Amino acid sequence: MAWTMSISLQAGGLILITILLIRLMKNHLAGGRRRLPPGPINLPVIGAFLSVGFRKRHLAFFNLAKRYGPVVYMKLGGADVVAVNSAETAMEVLKIHDAEFSGRPEHMAGEHIGFGYLGLDFCPYNAHFRKVRKVINSELLCQPKLNEMAYIRREEVLSLVATVAANCRGGAPFNVRSPIDDTVTNIIGRMMFGRLHPASRKLAEAVRDLKTVRRDAVEVEKQSNIADMFPQLARFDLQRIEANTMKIAKRFGLIYEIVVQEHKINPATQNDRKDFIDFLLGYNEGGDTFSENAIKAMLNDMLFGGIDTVAMSVEWPLAELLRHPQKLVRAQQEIDGIVGKDRPLEESDLDHLPYLHAIVKESLRLYPITYLTPPHVNEHEAELFGYRIPAHSNVYVNLYGVAHDPSYWQNADEFQPERFLGSDVNMSGTHFQLIPFSSGRRRCPAVLFSLLQVPYTLAVLLHAFDWTLPATMSPKDIVMEGRHGAANDKLQSLIICAKSRLPAQTYNL
Repeated sequence: MAWTMSISLQAGGLILITILLIRLMKNHLAGGRRRLPPGPINLPVIGAFLSVGFRKRHLAFFNLAKRYGPVVYMKLGGADVVAVNSAETAMEVLKIHDAEFSGRPEHMAGEHIGFGYLGLDFCPYNAHFRKVRKVINSELLCQPKLNEMAYIRREEVLSLVATVAANCRGGAPFNVRSPIDDTVTNIIGRMMFGRLHPASRKLAEAVRDLKTVRRDAVEVEKQSNIADMFPQLARFDLQRIEANTMKIAKRFGLIYEIVVQEHKINPATQNDRKDFIDFLLGYNEGGDTFSENAIKAMLNDMLFGGIDTVAMSVEWPLAELLRHPQKLVRAQQEIDGIVGKDRPLEESDLDHLPYLHAIVKESLRLYPITYLTPPHVNEHEAELFGYRIPAHSNVYVNLYGVAHDPSYWQNADEFQPERFLGSDVNMSGTHFQLIPFSSGRRRCPAVLFSLLQVPYTLAVLLHAFDWTLPATMSPKDIVMEGRHGAANDKLQSLIICAKSRLPAQTYNL
């Protein structure tokens, strides 16, 4: 009897301990769930795909934030995903916890277009990333170097004016983005390897080929890749996106090999103006140099970052000004009051054009380079706004959400450049309500170049020409929607008419 009672007590104790352990585990798991940011229902395999979808994720994240708050958690394709949607939460990721969230996920574009994850866009946060960022910020795209290359920007923008003047003869409408693309490509091409171009036939051909390959690359980039949502399908390459990316990377590589070889055969002398290739080939920091693949990756960074950033950032405000003719007239009156009509506009005039800068800021608020930053990855479990963020999460800063944060912006959907007049808010990454180039360690490396080139190009085009829509269009017919890919290009190119508004000799037309 005593033996039976002893067994019963032991069994009862085990059951009690088991119940307590189960409750403790449940409480722990529930506590873990409570500490995660709120978010939509995550279904097996597909996670929150039904709430987010493939396209316009910035809008999906923005709408989820209205329901769950500015920090939203979900599962997508097996990955932990966090979207931050306000200026305050963006500052948490990009400034306060910048070091923790400076990683990048593995992606086939990083392997191919980044030549083995050696470019800034795709590179993990490591010693190589820090070296490349330091070189770009202190040597290649720093303010003194940009000042030194002002003559290139001036020559190419004046050439753009001549091209537009030729296109608009007879009043025929034309695609304004095309000559802007070519102009920025020429500027960046000359900055990268301009010492030998156009004297070198091989380099002249390389520049032409570069334009073609880049256009092909943009077409591939526009596609929504199902493997980004479901990584387990990546090995099948169902849409042939990786295969096409590999072909494009090979074409880029061949062009860059020609460029590098030409510089090795014809090294710079003391009297030469050195270009980027010269600097990168001569870089030696305590025996640490750049491999040829690293140089290729950096050239791709500057090519894609610079061209897309500038060209689209000129096209969007032109479109908005055509939708708001009174603002277009005001901008031209401001320019005429400073520059007049008898000389070309110079970069030095930009300091005296506050309304023009307000137009650029407002356009980049509404149409940033990309609506979602590339994903920031935390190597270890971290915390944001008191929430637990699992290790290796993909954290997106929703620049659309930031630009529509009601704490900072009234009538956020409206194009109102006047809101920036008298304001000290800038786009350098310190005012988190306006970060079209992002901020922190992963800020766009072309930001200084863009802040020079965008207002300069736009101002010259407004000074030199009157802009109108084709006779069959009205302002409401302009489609103000982006492609929502890696770069925020207009969904429909801007087809417009231009008419010279100055004496021909002003721009030597």
